[in-house]
Amino acid sequence: MKMHMPTLDLAAGFLLFGLAAGPTSAEPTTSTPLTLGEALKITLNNAQPVTAARATISSAKAQHLGVIAAFLPSLSLSDQDQYYHPLQGSTSTVIAGTLVPAKHPFYNNVVNANLGFNLYNGGKDVANYQGNLETLRSAITGLSAALNSSFEQVLGDFEALAADQATVAAQQRIVRLDQEIERLTSLRMARQASSRIDLIQAQQQTLAAETQLSQNRQQAMNDREQLQRAMGYLAPSEDWQVEERLPAAPPVAPGQYPVQQDPAVQSAYAQVLAARQQVAVASAAYWPTVALTGQYNLLGTSSTALDQAFTATQGSNYTMGISVSLPLLPFYNTVSAVDVAQANVETNLSTYQSALASASSRTQSAFQQLQEAQQGIKLAAKSAQLAHANAHLTDARYQAHQSSRIDVDRALVLAEQADLSATTATLALRLAAWKLYRAAHPQQFADTLTAAAAKHPSSDPITE
Repeated sequence: MKMHMPTLDLAAGFLLFGLAAGPTSAEPTTSTPLTLGEALKITLNNAQPVTAARATISSAKAQHLGVIAAFLPSLSLSDQDQYYHPLQGSTSTVIAGTLVPAKHPFYNNVVNANLGFNLYNGGKDVANYQGNLETLRSAITGLSAALNSSFEQVLGDFEALAADQATVAAQQRIVRLDQEIERLTSLRMARQASSRIDLIQAQQQTLAAETQLSQNRQQAMNDREQLQRAMGYLAPSEDWQVEERLPAAPPVAPGQYPVQQDPAVQSAYAQVLAARQQVAVASAAYWPTVALTGQYNLLGTSSTALDQAFTATQGSNYTMGISVSLPLLPFYNTVSAVDVAQANVETNLSTYQSALASASSRTQSAFQQLQEAQQGIKLAAKSAQLAHANAHLTDARYQAHQSSRIDVDRALVLAEQADLSATTATLALRLAAWKLYRAAHPQQFADTLTAAAAKHPSSDPITE
């Protein structure tokens, strides 16, 4: 019987094992922002779903050795030393299959070599082997699924924190502009060029901007904690930053993508096949077992000392035979085991259907998110263009003494808000593009994202 082990392609093998041996001590600090590539490395080595999936593979490989052992003969060796004392005058006893006269007490040493080889057990060993292959295949694809889920989670949290940082920086500039507007309004009121109402409105605008800045900082703190949890990383206590950049995803051709390619679906289906094999394992108890047995006995005796009996030990006899065991009553244990195994098949079928539904909805949702993000970046770009044109014209009017500095600052506030919208729209579009790439190419997603994150920013221009 040929034994086929599930294999990993070169790309997946590099990602799962080669990258895991890389550096794991990336320390995000305020002076060195954490890059997406570093975040993915940390995730690969520390995220709980990934480490648990690796442990599952190790367990399945260890079980594989056990199921292979069922097809091999078993051999055991035992040694027993004893002192024999007859209670009657002249008698005899059987030791190691040998009739030994026992007129007087004596010492003996017995060595038994036992051989066993399974010939038939209702297909239990074969079903166990096939089930283990499916379990191992499920574990390997389960690791790919865990990487996809963890990497997408980290990607989303990374994008959220990058957007938070850009928002905080922009809001800080807006606060400074509003404070400047408030100062200028106060000076105008002192010259009776503005009213008390204008100053109060300027003060309210400054307070609103400062309140928004505080809320933005709180959101950044929450998203930073979320990213830490997704990476499985104990980061320093200071407010470390991330690089405000996401790499561009490869283009995805429109069309329908078979959800069976998703590693999560493949892992769930392999579990269904493994569970069906366990039904066969449980059903094997209905059938007889046939095994080849053998025993080789060595005996040594001495009337004076045990060590002499040990040195006198030599081959005395051997036996060979066929052992047949037929279960008769009761069958309740077997019926219960088969029912439990069948119920486990239904449970795994439900998990498989859920994985199919998730993969299918992921594709549909990814297309919709990408369309919304594309529309959003168009609107943000147009808004930024108008805001900068307005700021330029307002500054020109100010230079011509046709407008005030307050009008210029207000135009700059609008420009800051528009630029922030364009920045966050760009991040959102790239995140949506990666989600679509995962839905379309789930088997290449983790490798491709890792490679793209490792590129230098200059090789990844923003083209959206």
